[in-house]
Amino acid sequence: MIKRSERRGLTLLETVLDIIIALIIIIILFYATTAIYGLFFGEKQHLQARGQLDDIIKAVNNAKLSGEKYGFMLQNPRGWKFVSFVNGENADAEKSFLCGTENCICLCPKPLLRKPNCNKGQCKVIDAPLYFEGIAFVIPIEIKDMCIEYKTDYYILTEEKCNVSSTQK
Repeated sequence: MIKRSERRGLTLLETVLDIIIALIIIIILFYATTAIYGLFFGEKQHLQARGQLDDIIKAVNNAKLSGEKYGFMLQNPRGWKFVSFVNGENADAEKSFLCGTENCICLCPKPLLRKPNCNKGQCKVIDAPLYFEGIAFVIPIEIKDMCIEYKTDYYILTEEKCNVSSTQK
């Protein structure tokens, strides 16, 4: 027969075990929810970034071929950044293994503010550095018109709507 004082200790132990089990279940549910969310929506953002990066590369190539400003719309995925990695200028940044030591442009999910990292983003190597206001850049992706112009050995990115003739080539 269990004494009354022993029964109180046993009830307390059962309560503590119930709380621990409940916390473990909550943690497992949270992990499963974030994994499912990432599976459905994370891949969608990577596909959007890949498509946007293809549009930017097309604008870069057209600007170099035409010798004129070439426009594109910078848009989606939300919360990502458009990053230019210039060989030797932002060497402290963690860039994608696809870039190596080359100049490249990337769309990156939430890079750190002062140290861009793009190991989980979408990147493409370009033949010359791309500058925004004279420097390698990290800019948030919003829906806005951008222009790329090729100079003799570098590209310039500006926030403006380009001439209609250059955007429709």
